[in-house]
Order: sequence, then C-alpha cells, then structure tokens
Amino acid sequence: MVRIINQTQISRKKTVGEKVIYVEISPFEEYERLQIAGALNLPPDKVRERAPRYLPNRAAEIVIYGVTENSPEAWAAARELDAMGYGNIYFYPGGKNEWVKMGYDVESVHYPPPPPNVGLGPDRDVKAA
Repeated sequence: MVRIINQTQISRKKTVGEKVIYVEISPFEEYERLQIAGALNLPPDKVRERAPRYLPNRAAEIVIYGVTENSPEAWAAARELDAMGYGNIYFYPGGKNEWVKMGYDVESVHYPPPPPNVGLGPDRDVKAA
C-alpha cells in the first residue's frame, strides 16, 4: 500500500535522522537541473526496468516525488513499485517544487568544464603565454 507523506512528516524524519531514499520520477534532464539532495532518478517509463538495480532493498523507506504537485507520473511509479513488492513506499504530493519552497536541501548535477582549447580547432588553439 502506498502511503502519503507530507512536508511536516518529512521534516520529522529529517530531524531524527531516519534513513529515507528519495526518488524523483522525471526525465533525466529535469533531474539533472535540480533535485532533492541525494535523490535518485527514475524516468517514468523506466521504473520497472531500473528499480531492481537502483533500489535493491525492497524493505527500505522510499519517498517518491515528481516535479510538480500531485504528479501523476510519480503517483503511478509509487503504485508500480508497491506492486513490485516494495513495502515502504511513500508518495510526496508536494513534489520538488514544494521542497524548494520549504528551503530544504537541493543539488544539481555538475560536469567539470572542458579544457580551454577544446573545440577551437587546429588553427585556433589557445597559446600558452
């Protein structure tokens, strides 16, 4: 059974240091831009395929959320995980947008910058001074 969790309950879990796995249900590009700190990503169309690898502990507390409030994709993913035998699934209807408004920790995926001469071509390489 999927249970609903609100921001007050999440706050309580954070305060007491409960181990919770957050999973964002969104395309990777959206997740990459900004996600709940430490959250995993499952694209809506890959939940069944990737969950066993990304979420091997079916007894773990897992909070499923989407980008927007009451995300239908996140709700469907929560129900699918429940049907797959995950026993502690919570749906966070506030989604990432509410999380950000509450001022909770978020992060984004950062890639290291390329070296300065990448992509300049052989006749435009940067010369060392």
